[in-house]
Amino acid sequence: MRNGFTLIEACIVAAIIGIIAAIFVGPPYACETQANLMGMRHNWSFFQGCMIEPKPGQWVPLNNYRVL
Repeated sequence: MRNGFTLIEACIVAAIIGIIAAIFVGPPYACETQANLMGMRHNWSFFQGCMIEPKPGQWVPLNNYRVL
C-alpha cells in the first residue's frame, strides 16, 4: 500500500478545484464588470444569471438589454 498522493494526482485535484472555483467566481465578476461599465446596478444569481436595473424597480437580464 502507498500513502499520500503522487504528483500527477495532486495536479489533477488542483486542476479540478481551479475549474470549480472559476465556474463560481467568473460569472459574478463578469456581471459586475459589465454593469459597472454601463453604470447600472446589478445582481447575479446562479439560476437567473446577470440582471441589471436600467430603470428603478425594473430588472432585465444583461443578455437581453440593448442600448439604441
